[in-house]
Amino acid sequence: MNGSLSDADRTVYRALIDALLPASGPLPAASAAGGADGMLDRLLEWRPDLSADLKRGLAAVRELPPAAAIAWLESRDAEAFQAIRLAAFGNYYLDPGVRQALGYPGQQSRPLVADEKPDYLTSGVLEPVIARGSIWRNAKDHSPKEQSAMTRHVFLAFTNPVKGRENDFNDWQNNEHLPHGLQNPGFVKATRYRLADAQFSPGEGRAQYLTIWEIDSNDIETTLAQAGERNKTAVYTDALDFSTIGTVVYTALPKSD
Repeated sequence: MNGSLSDADRTVYRALIDALLPASGPLPAASAAGGADGMLDRLLEWRPDLSADLKRGLAAVRELPPAAAIAWLESRDAEAFQAIRLAAFGNYYLDPGVRQALGYPGQQSRPLVADEKPDYLTSGVLEPVIARGSIWRNAKDHSPKEQSAMTRHVFLAFTNPVKGRENDFNDWQNNEHLPHGLQNPGFVKATRYRLADAQFSPGEGRAQYLTIWEIDSNDIETTLAQAGERNKTAVYTDALDFSTIGTVVYTALPKSD
């Protein structure tokens, strides 16, 4: 896709980035640092994936003043807002004049000096660790209780989003449901999967998404009951199709000698 902006889009973009990054003291406004000109064109060549979101956002707020446009994008089209903000801030801090005003020269090569101690040894950052001392213990010194491993179980949760709400569904899963679930006692890991296009055999009605929760517990019945109680306080989204939820728990077999 051609990433070049029209003159009208570029005018809107200048106003938005100047609202995001106005002039302040020795720092220029974003447009004065060239953020709406050649640097933007080069960015869209390097990141063509930003072009559609950026253009859509600019077209949607063309008639709005900058502050209102930013508020509208934040609440109505987060992807477009993120594309505009990424382009604005990324270009701004690459500008030589901005870097000079900040006193930041950018990354610089430092030749290796064989007998020079590295910064992490001279800066003092390791002092608290050194002062704490070693906390390692040999496994053979652990008590029998510590040596006994918990039984591993997997809790499989099959889910589907409401049609047209997949983005909302995934956002809730990643940012709300998984963090909440991993606070349940015994729940040590959660991994999400999406139904693959290729399958060994055809089938209807398969869930689009699967979450595998890994649980360490020697009393899985109690652990699941506790998780059920905590889930009563969980926040759920209407983007989840509750009618298609399916769950099943498996317990790991003991290792053979």
